[in-house]
Amino acid sequence: MSQERLGKEIGVSFQQVQKYENGTNRIGAGRLAEISKVLDVPVAYFFTEGSTGSGADSEKVDARAVLSEPGAAELLQAYSQIGSLALRNAVVRLARDLAGSYGEGRSSKNMQAARTNDRLTKAVP
Repeated sequence: MSQERLGKEIGVSFQQVQKYENGTNRIGAGRLAEISKVLDVPVAYFFTEGSTGSGADSEKVDARAVLSEPGAAELLQAYSQIGSLALRNAVVRLARDLAGSYGEGRSSKNMQAARTNDRLTKAVP
């Protein structure tokens, strides 16, 4: 399929499709879902094994397994609607802290994150 045709199918210019393909622009979850429908492939098709992001502490994750967790798709959809990169990064940090906080053997850092989450939960109606 040409970039021009894909662009028409998902409502963007072929230049935007080029930017997605080259990694110049990020693709939001909703747009990725549209592309997967047009190309008739599952969203997980776009994730190579172990490509979970950058950084030394990235672990190999099966995207299908993660997305099949209850609430995962809803969380990803809500995350994609956050416009601010700083807020997105804060959400990721909070999720990582919470994941560590509720595991076995809480560290002092994880305990602090749990207390912060408790304060946030009480502050948000």
